[in-house]
Amino acid sequence: MTRSSRLYFSLLVVGLLSLCWVAPVAAHKIGKGYNNGTIWEIKTETNTVYLLGSIHALNTAYYPLTRGFYYAYYDSPNIVFEVDLNQVLSGKNAKSLKRKRAFATSRTSQNALLIKLDFEGKFGVDHHFYWKAKAAGKHIFGLESVEYQMDVLDNIILKSQKVMAGKNRENAKRATQRLNQLVEAWHRGDEVTLGNMIEEEKATPEVYKAVYHDRNVKWLPKIESYLGQEENYLVIVGVGHLVGNDGLVKLLADKGHTVRRMVYAIP
Repeated sequence: MTRSSRLYFSLLVVGLLSLCWVAPVAAHKIGKGYNNGTIWEIKTETNTVYLLGSIHALNTAYYPLTRGFYYAYYDSPNIVFEVDLNQVLSGKNAKSLKRKRAFATSRTSQNALLIKLDFEGKFGVDHHFYWKAKAAGKHIFGLESVEYQMDVLDNIILKSQKVMAGKNRENAKRATQRLNQLVEAWHRGDEVTLGNMIEEEKATPEVYKAVYHDRNVKWLPKIESYLGQEENYLVIVGVGHLVGNDGLVKLLADKGHTVRRMVYAIP
């Protein structure tokens, strides 16, 4: 890939796998079978912390989700997202979000992030479990603030805007092909392919560091604080944060925690 197409693809990946309410992506045809579950668990003497790898934008054809996702949800009174979705989806901080989203939209209007969509954020895994958790009265938390997440997005768009200018049609075609491969890998539960694709994001180091490395490191102590509590926690983040050499699964394992991939029969 050229640098412009690589940046373009990186922005699409950010929206799909990494920033929990930035969710545009081109049309994708579902393959056979269900997602086998990009979900891991850490068991302690008193509780279990689940790590669920989300896709932030999908469509209804992907539902129902894999059995392991629902098992972890029903087993956890505490649901943790990248940001507290109560603040995003219930209207809190509305003025600030409107300002940020308008700014982000103006920065991305020249590329295929806003082309005709087949996937929508409202069908993303995060939103699906948020509304279930809210209706059930579960405790909902965020790993970072909404403002921080939007600052990450804005900074990436500013840095990449000049590089991508004028090459959007070519970039969109290449990026769409790659995104289809990525979503298919998630749908199969293929963590090796997902990990390899996230590792390739290091070709745009400014994006990789801001979106994956720095945020994973910031989240690590908070996730560790859930271990050993009396109640279970389900942590739902973009699957790009769990796989690869800087993913949370490896970071937690490197800290001495036993992180086990959950395997359930296909529903």
